[in-house]
Amino acid sequence: MINFDFTWIITAISMTASFLNIKKKVVCFYLWAISVMLCLIIDVKTQQYGRAFLDFFCLGVNVYGIVTWTGAKTTTTTEVTEVTEVTEVTEVTEVTVKENKIQSKIAKIIGESKNIGSQIKNINFLRYFFPK
Repeated sequence: MINFDFTWIITAISMTASFLNIKKKVVCFYLWAISVMLCLIIDVKTQQYGRAFLDFFCLGVNVYGIVTWTGAKTTTTTEVTEVTEVTEVTEVTEVTVKENKIQSKIAKIIGESKNIGSQIKNINFLRYFFPK
């Protein structure tokens, strides 16, 4: 008969879950829950009740992690949306201020000009310095 240590599979599952936790993937809690349940079964069978209690506690923490991380996505999205909106308003305000300055320069140049020919020259001159 083949003597296989089943705990190596549990170790591989737990290590994969740890890596996924670093990548902020909620699936890590599901994998940890599986590994903890397997350890819980082994610990109860071998009458290691202190270790089984720790496994039961870790199972509860994993369930809490799943609930927290799946609910946190909405909050994170809301916060990012608020920051994006503020950035967009700031950019629009900066563009508006620049446009107002350009418009006031054009009005000043046109206002000082007495004939249409000089107005056209001034507008072409501005296009050279303020291309679209």
